[in-house]
Amino acid sequence: MILVNIGFGFLYTDGSRMGNQVAAAVVYGNVTKTTRLLNNASIFRAELHAISLAQLSFAVVKRRILLLFSDSYVKTGSYKWI
Repeated sequence: MILVNIGFGFLYTDGSRMGNQVAAAVVYGNVTKTTRLLNNASIFRAELHAISLAQLSFAVVKRRILLLFSDSYVKTGSYKWI
């Protein structure tokens, strides 16, 4: 699938866990925001935190439409952007 960028903003999120280290990240253009979560956080929590980080970090982007790409389908279906 090819998306032509005609005013869309593309956000990519991911949560990761390796051993007891848990982190979340969001990428928009050439900007990457990352955060470390508590060691006992689940991968599910990391994915949700990445989506929240995207909303908080890029809510003021001057784009009509922000497209969120995430591999956490369960959470994106219940998330509402304002």
